[in-house]
Amino acid sequence: MKPNLDVELENALLRVKLSLGDTEVPAAIYAAGSVTRGWGNKNSDLDIFVVTSNIHSQSNDKFAAVALTLPSIRIRTLEGDRRLDLEFWTPDQVDQLLGKFEGIDVFDSPQLTPRELGLLTKFSTGQALTSPAWLRTAQERLADSHFLTVISNALLNEGEGYIEDATGQLDAGHSECAVLSAQFAYEKTIDAFIASRGELVTGRGKWRPKLLRAVSDDEDLYSTYWNIVTHARLHPGRPTQWVNSVLEECQHLTLSISHRTTNDGGNR
Repeated sequence: MKPNLDVELENALLRVKLSLGDTEVPAAIYAAGSVTRGWGNKNSDLDIFVVTSNIHSQSNDKFAAVALTLPSIRIRTLEGDRRLDLEFWTPDQVDQLLGKFEGIDVFDSPQLTPRELGLLTKFSTGQALTSPAWLRTAQERLADSHFLTVISNALLNEGEGYIEDATGQLDAGHSECAVLSAQFAYEKTIDAFIASRGELVTGRGKWRPKLLRAVSDDEDLYSTYWNIVTHARLHPGRPTQWVNSVLEECQHLTLSISHRTTNDGGNR
């Protein structure tokens, strides 16, 4: 970690412990998100995950639904120079969540809520504030599962749906709508490509450019991606040509993902 980040995480841990009080002893506390990756800015919040068996809440806590036996997690915000967004998960919830991707077919689609996906996404880049062995074990368990392959396949399926939409819209003469469907198809496909190489695009995709660069040093691929998402080569009078070229790029990416998945046999 960089010195400034070290200091910031130490301060964050002190604030978290003060919020927890003396009675709560978590199994682990770790930080994740754009700040820990060096991508944050002065307005970025810091995501803190607290793994604890204590399910008692404070008056200002909120709750979010999860598709687990214990059907909710606690959420707490600590305001300050850097806002801390805390999520409280029990060890059993984490164990059950990781188990959703163990011993399953890579084309299965376990039910995931946004909070569950967020937790799994941030495991790999999480930085332990306490109990590093706990986080390392969880990271290894996730890496050995079919998580990324399952997500990549699900994204490809979504992309294929948009490809069908774009093709049908072109045939019906709705070329402007086909442009949007083609872009959606490409975004899903590039997200699948990124997932197949160990990273996940979440939320509104604001970190997609950095994640693509993190998993690939192919400048031609990045240039193609940027031209498509910015519509750099879309001529208002020739949308059909642009749509067809984007759908071709989707096919090329899909083939590269399928080849890698077959050869790697899963996440690794």
